[in-house]
Amino acid sequence: MTDGEDESLEEQARRQVLVAANLFDEDPEQIAGLVFPIPAERTLAALLRDYDTQRTTNRKVRCAVCPTHTKHFRGFVGQLDDGSLALIGINCGEDRFGEGTWAEMSASLKRQQEEAYYRGRIEPARQQVEIVYPLLQEWATRLSRWRSFAESVRSRYSDFFGSLREAAVKRDGQLIREQMVFVTVVDEQGIPRQQRQPRVEVMGRIPFPAGFVAITIGDRRLTEARECVKNAYRALAPNADLRSLERAFRTLREGRKLIDEVEEFHQGWIRNSSLDWWSSACNWHNAAGSSRRLRVHGRAIMMSNDGNPIKLVVPEASPSESLFEAIAAAWPR
Repeated sequence: MTDGEDESLEEQARRQVLVAANLFDEDPEQIAGLVFPIPAERTLAALLRDYDTQRTTNRKVRCAVCPTHTKHFRGFVGQLDDGSLALIGINCGEDRFGEGTWAEMSASLKRQQEEAYYRGRIEPARQQVEIVYPLLQEWATRLSRWRSFAESVRSRYSDFFGSLREAAVKRDGQLIREQMVFVTVVDEQGIPRQQRQPRVEVMGRIPFPAGFVAITIGDRRLTEARECVKNAYRALAPNADLRSLERAFRTLREGRKLIDEVEEFHQGWIRNSSLDWWSSACNWHNAAGSSRRLRVHGRAIMMSNDGNPIKLVVPEASPSESLFEAIAAAWPR
């Protein structure tokens, strides 16, 4: 594995912060004066850094502790009681230095790394939020028109919306027309007879069925994401304790996941803006025998209602109306 391969941007950022804080070693073999092997009388004073050469040099490193001096990708730079340094494989130190000592020193290094990482990420994270939060506010405005449109369909064309919702829930959005037809069958005596049989015709499909199941979910998820970002920003203070910083970054990760859900919903409603499927949906509605006929005229859905047509315009959309790409560029996963 080469540097950065299969490594998320967050993991790369973490590694860079730890390298700068002298708590991670990218090429431990370059450390001068390494002890090999560790003399029997030496004890462990501290674990100074760790390494993972599978993510950096792609070379295994020889362990100074295990009897066979096995090479490992992962391990630690240990400081011995005389101040000298040695490389210790990730699972080798416990047997050599004792379970209690090893656990205590491993935990101490991890605490140092966590604190360095979170404190090193405060300012970059705040800068990301300052870019992203206005984009989230604008996105909320753009997304709300789809909720408003769906709510208008539900209020003005209630029976039509109800049928679409049923198709979304029960048939994964398929617009099915069922009717009984007469077909000719030949009985056991070879005599042709007319027999009624059901015929199922698929007249179309809702591109994004979830849009008719929970029409406010996109807005709710976006509101939750904005709250996550706002709350995390307030907590990302230089004087915050480690536990508060951990919570703040966890909240930011939750917000980032919510943004992915918002994008799925938004792109779904962009697909639902296609007039082709609305036309097939109108035909499907009319085929069911409703007295209020529907048709698409331009970008409007027209419904006759005792001679007084009801008109509802389908919003125009393109994939570029979502602000997801701009947000993802400023706030990569």
